[in-house]
Amino acid sequence: SRFMKTKLIIGCGVGGLILLIGGLVFFKQKEDPLASYVFESVTIQDLTQTVSVTGIIIPASDVTLAFETGGRIGYVRGGVGTRVYKNMVLASLVSSDIASDLAQAQAVVVGAQATLKQQEAGLEAQQVKLIELEKGARPEEIQVQETAWNIAQSDLLQLQSSQSSLLMNAQIQADDAVNRLTDDFFTNDQSAVPHLQFQTSSSVGSGFLEDQRVSVQSVLEMFSLTQLSEAKSQLLEIKSYLSFLTTAFDQVIGYADGTSVSSTTITTNKTSLKTALSAIQASIDTLSDRENAIASQKLVVKKMQNALMLKKAPATQEQLSAQQAVMKQAEALVEVQKANIAQAQAKVQSIQVQFFKKSIVAPFSGIISKQDAHVGEIVVASTPVVSVISDAAYEIEAHIPEVDVGLIQIGQRSEVHLDAYPSDVF
Repeated sequence: SRFMKTKLIIGCGVGGLILLIGGLVFFKQKEDPLASYVFESVTIQDLTQTVSVTGIIIPASDVTLAFETGGRIGYVRGGVGTRVYKNMVLASLVSSDIASDLAQAQAVVVGAQATLKQQEAGLEAQQVKLIELEKGARPEEIQVQETAWNIAQSDLLQLQSSQSSLLMNAQIQADDAVNRLTDDFFTNDQSAVPHLQFQTSSSVGSGFLEDQRVSVQSVLEMFSLTQLSEAKSQLLEIKSYLSFLTTAFDQVIGYADGTSVSSTTITTNKTSLKTALSAIQASIDTLSDRENAIASQKLVVKKMQNALMLKKAPATQEQLSAQQAVMKQAEALVEVQKANIAQAQAKVQSIQVQFFKKSIVAPFSGIISKQDAHVGEIVVASTPVVSVISDAAYEIEAHIPEVDVGLIQIGQRSEVHLDAYPSDVF
């Protein structure tokens, strides 16, 4: 049984009492009259009065629980005697739809909070930008920008100064392609009257090729060693000449004197033409890359220069006003998002309330003393189904007679005697 019979003994102190304890007096005629008495010294001592009552032991907490709404039971924690803890779900109704709604609502809150962090970061960035505009650039920032501009200029100068070696290499490649690799195609090739040594069935005639040979010789003699664009244009003329020569030789008939050209010679000459064209194209690509690199670097230098001028220049009133407007807009977005979060959290709380109404939760730790809930059973709202008693703390309930109430006070110690433990005093 959870009720145990007890005896509660409460003691109290009163004022001092002078006690005189006498023994039996034996009268003897022939002895001293005082010899028949016992004497004690007068002292101050406590006088104890005991109040004894009978009571029962009861749990400190005892509660019977019911569902706030009706429905079908989907979960039961355990039966009578099962130990439970505070806030533990003891039984719940089927609520899969509510659980899904709750998960979705919680996800909305998480997403809204993430958006708020982004907007707060954006607002902070705009605030920093406004402060920077108001203060202007710091000396160290200007120094950094000047350094970046100087580096960009230095890189541009290096690109421009090293282009002369590229142009010289291009000239060498062009001379090799025209005067060495195609030398066997003409007699008097470097003179004003070169003569083509083979006959061809191509529409590209010998007279045209001989005029081209004179032109490319002039190009070689005036090859630019200072301007990338001019040198590239000259290389394109040489490439065009080599292409015409290749087309004509692909349909070679024989030598100009009527003798035939051996297959070995044809193969060798075609290889030379192919090598010459590849070398010229490589030079064109190299000069184009350097030309593009210089143009890009000039843009970088200009960009660095503009950034430096912007750093040195104070912010205008229009810039400040525009930045203030941007910052106010960012602040408004933050406030709107906070409102969205509050709304989303309110929806979560609303769904949680619905969810909790479909659950019975232990209000304290203890033991189930009654369990009338069964999975699959349909219950009506407010019908008691589970009872829980505490197992950690107990109270003794005893009634003090009215005549003894005045003898006891809060804070006095008491002795408890339990029937189950007759030899122990608590």
